[in-house]
Amino acid sequence: MGREFGVDGVRFLGPSVARFGDDVEGGGLGVDYLAERGFCCVGLKIVMYSRGAWDLIESKRAAGSDPPVESKTVVVGGRRAELRTYHGSFHPISSQFLIIDYGGTVVEARTGAVIPLTPTAAQPNSLIDEATFLAVLEHLRRYPE
Repeated sequence: MGREFGVDGVRFLGPSVARFGDDVEGGGLGVDYLAERGFCCVGLKIVMYSRGAWDLIESKRAAGSDPPVESKTVVVGGRRAELRTYHGSFHPISSQFLIIDYGGTVVEARTGAVIPLTPTAAQPNSLIDEATFLAVLEHLRRYPE
């Protein structure tokens, strides 16, 4: 992904200082890219999990009460991945999750909707759009590759 990327004229900077272990749900290694959108920040979170940590996370999520989710298979960077779109009460799409399973490692990228200044204002986070989210994640690479 590099040090920055742009979406709809907005620069996302990162990756921020990595989070790991107990700072990441289930244990893993996570980085964030953030962009200012006037009154707030929007972001992209990328977390890498070991197979064991991912299996633990998935079992906890399955036992929880997540909002309605739509799941489908997509291709990103030449790899099959799962796109999970969560629907919320305030936004038609409240968050997007992309899960790429590399076998021993699972990578999860996610972004969420933010509340605009007024009810009629456009969604400040362009990444919430499926096509935009997937286009940005085409640049996600495993190293070395």
